[in-house]
This record gives sequence, structure tokens and C-alpha cells, in this order.
Amino acid sequence: MDISSVVTNQLRRLNLYVLPQYLWLILLYYLMINSFIILFENIEDFRIFIKNIPEVFLNYNNIVMRYIDMWVPFLIFLGFILILSGVIIKTIQVLPYIENFQITIHGPFGIYLGIWMLIISCTYKSYIILGSWFLLLLPAIYCIAEVIKKLINKKLGQLYR
Repeated sequence: MDISSVVTNQLRRLNLYVLPQYLWLILLYYLMINSFIILFENIEDFRIFIKNIPEVFLNYNNIVMRYIDMWVPFLIFLGFILILSGVIIKTIQVLPYIENFQITIHGPFGIYLGIWMLIISCTYKSYIILGSWFLLLLPAIYCIAEVIKKLINKKLGQLYR
């Protein structure tokens, strides 16, 4: 199988609904790498690895982090505005004549996009607050979600007995 056909097939699957998820995933990887760098800087035995990182990479990394930091407040604002706008635009689905058009299915896209912008912003803010502890954030969220699921299932099981 040709690699270009694989790439082409993957690019065809991209749409407006998948793009924010990939953007979040890329940011998540980037912040995890930065968390490991912070962690390794704080552990004596691993400092040698940090010293071997080219200075150019660290400079570009600082530029990227400042750039992200500069845009996060705007993403938070835009996220809330898109959610509110999406709720308002959702009403076009009930307007006469327009309700039959395909565009009404995608009218509330702003709600979806706004939520993803807030998730991306919260991820970055979590990194800023937690530093190297950011590495434990996803496992902690998973554990909390599992505990909540078990509690809900337990409560529902008691309700139906």
C-alpha cells in the first residue's frame, strides 16, 4: 500500500468536527513533553538529558509556549461566545421553510466548537498550574470518572431493586 494513499484517506476523514479533537491531542502531547522536561530538570540523574537538548529547541519551545499563553484568554472568550451563538443559531431549525435545508443540521456547530475551545484552554491552564504534575492529570480524571460511574451504577441498582 502506498503511503500517499494512506495519508489521502486520513485527510478525507478530517472534517470540522474532528479537527478540534486533533488540535487538542497535539496540544496534549506537546504539554506532556514539556511536563517531562520540567520533571527531568528537577531530578538530578536526568539533568544530563536536559543539558543535551539543543538550545535552539528550548528557545523555540519558549516561543511556542508564550504564543499559546497569549492566545488562551481569547480562546476562552471565543469558546463562551461560540456556545452562546450556537444556542441562538440552533433556533433556525424551527424556522419555517429553512428547517428543511441541510444547513440546519450544522447550525449548532458553534456549541461543539466552543466546548472544544474551552477544553483546550482548560488543558493549557491545568498545565500552567500543575507543571510536572500535569502528567498525572489524565490518569486522575480517568480514575475519578470510573469512581463516579460505579457510584451512579450502584445508586441506579438500588433504585431498581
